[in-house]
Amino acid sequence: MIIKAVGSFLITENNNFTMSALTTAIQATTRYFRDSYNEMRSVVWPSRKQTVLHTIMVIVFSIIIAVFLGSLDLLFSFILEKTLVK
Repeated sequence: MIIKAVGSFLITENNNFTMSALTTAIQATTRYFRDSYNEMRSVVWPSRKQTVLHTIMVIVFSIIIAVFLGSLDLLFSFILEKTLVK
């Protein structure tokens, strides 16, 4: 039986994982979810007031940008229409 190492996994000659590779993968997955859970517990979430305020700011800024880009589009359309169609 020929065994080769690929990353942290051991693979036999017919490309099957060994039990130690499966155990390593399960341990890594378990550690990932445990660390993710602990990280989520340490997150400081914004208050409802902050969330509403930031949402309103994003909507207002999006409207301002949309009006600005729409105005530029109209301006360039007008300029191209006057220069190309005589």
